[in-house]
Amino acid sequence: MIAKDQMMPVLLDACPSFAPAWGAWLDEWKESADDLPLYLALAEFARHLIGLLERGETAGFPAVFQAVERLQLEGEHYVREAAIVGLLEDLQNLNLHTATAPDQFRPFLGPESAAAWDELYEFWDRVMEMKAAGLLDPESGPAPQVDPDSIQDPQLRQMMQQLYRKG
Repeated sequence: MIAKDQMMPVLLDACPSFAPAWGAWLDEWKESADDLPLYLALAEFARHLIGLLERGETAGFPAVFQAVERLQLEGEHYVREAAIVGLLEDLQNLNLHTATAPDQFRPFLGPESAAAWDELYEFWDRVMEMKAAGLLDPESGPAPQVDPDSIQDPQLRQMMQQLYRKG
């Protein structure tokens, strides 16, 4: 079983070109070394992969997406979820693409990743349908307030605490 602390080494083994960015990211988060916000690291990894795609440097993608598949098949719950929500969903984020399109990653996906990829699209399609139907209208009531200290997941709690401090 791949544990949370083994997730990034699995990805780095498959994509050594990310090592400099990973080192810089670790330096930036050294005060949180005991509880790294790995979803943010996965967002950086997604940006790195999109950059490689933009430059046509896709020779390593089969190994990268084999590693992503491994995370989903062999990872503990956190790792499986992070591979989908923290990485695949970021790869689909149109805001991160300038000269590429998310579906350019599709040929590299393994079966588990492809299924998760499609589920993410279906989820966001449902959200857009709900929004179009007015079900997500912000004027329908006040936005729910979140007490960051009440969040159970320590990593998510830390990120929300940081967001509330910046706000």
